[in-house]
Amino acid sequence: MKTLSKRNYMLISMSMKTLGFNSPSDGMMYEEQMYCSEANEIWKFLEWLHKSGKPFGPINYQQRWKEFKREIK
Repeated sequence: MKTLSKRNYMLISMSMKTLGFNSPSDGMMYEEQMYCSEANEIWKFLEWLHKSGKPFGPINYQQRWKEFKREIK
């Protein structure tokens, strides 16, 4: 994926609001609503995000996705 869609951001965000973000799996509560072709990359993004400790929210989610994509090349 070139960008993190607003839909995927909302699924991740709703999960984090419910469970917190103590582990990458906390962002995958709504995994069954994600497209199968995107779920693995989102999981890798959440692992990267958790390790980085960087803030993640409605204003910077695209920026974080771009940082992730640059670092995994």
